[in-house]
Amino acid sequence: MKISFATLFTLLVPTAAYRLKIITDENGERRLKPIPKSVIEHGRKMKELITARRLQQESGESQPAGYVDPSQWSGKYCKEWNVRANITEVVGSESDGGHTHSFPIYFAEQMGLGAVGYFQDAATPTSDEDESCVFNAAFNFLPPNENGQFDNQVAISGLCEGNSNVITGGTGDFACASGYEYFTGDDGDWLDFTVYYCSGCEW
Repeated sequence: MKISFATLFTLLVPTAAYRLKIITDENGERRLKPIPKSVIEHGRKMKELITARRLQQESGESQPAGYVDPSQWSGKYCKEWNVRANITEVVGSESDGGHTHSFPIYFAEQMGLGAVGYFQDAATPTSDEDESCVFNAAFNFLPPNENGQFDNQVAISGLCEGNSNVITGGTGDFACASGYEYFTGDDGDWLDFTVYYCSGCEW
């Protein structure tokens, strides 16, 4: 039986979902609700785990119990993108009473390129008693095709409160993607998060 690193990672690291939220402060201004420290810490731990496993693999060191040899995922590969979002642009993107967002995203290592795509999401409330909700989202990478559609997308879904988000699929360069998107920083001006996915296609 073949098993991907993403499947193994699901077993090793409990995951939940977290959605950005815009709130009204004491001055009546709309601003981004600070990401809980526990969410940032969770994201950093996930990033450290992925890095440690990759270094072990590259060095040829013995692997931890439960490790699956990369040869078991014929035709598959894993990749990590470090992405940033400007908080002012995030707040300005809010629409439909906070149920939708659409803001530019940037590669952390290549900020000089400018925006490389957009993050778009839509949330659906699940309770009349609190702010519980579910959401669907996508990273849409530039450029669009001649019809104005995005060929390269990463799809995400989850609950609105938790630690990280689950990648449920993708198109184009991200076809059959599965993995996680998690937050690793919030300095008041920029949000830092990581998109980690493995291709699930057999070709």
